Amino acid sequence: ATLKGTKVSEDEVLRELQEIQQKITRFTDLMVDQRRTSFFMVLIPERMAILDTERALEMFDSLGLQMAGLIVNQVYPKELADAKGGEAVEFLRNRAQMQQKYLDEIRSKFAGKVVAMLPMYPREPRGMDMIEKVSQDLMFGPAL
Repeated sequence: ATLKGTKVSEDEVLRELQEIQQKITRFTDLMVDQRRTSFFMVLIPERMAILDTERALEMFDSLGLQMAGLIVNQVYPKELADAKGGEAVEFLRNRAQMQQKYLDEIRSKFAGKVVAMLPMYPREPRGMDMIEKVSQDLMFGPAL
């Protein structure tokens, strides 16, 4: 037999397969150990994201993996849903109103699973200052 392009004995092949099996077992044990591993899913308040999250939660359940929580991202301020003004404001108002409907659905479907809600930031969260802001919002930001 050959292993990695080198001629080897059957015992060496068996040893290699056993090592692979041990690695897979250790990885699987780590994935299901809730003391060492937590899974968080991030979704945005839109229809497809909610459907994808439902499917992912079902898949995790079928694999025996526990989802530690959900994080709702890119949430427009609720006040925008009642904003008055020109086209830009109308666009934002429509987006905020749509999100409020889906946030209600998220509250209903995923009650008790949402652990954080992150706003739509005025710029992409890059750089240390924005990473600090996001981490503060994750830890101490508004709840859904």
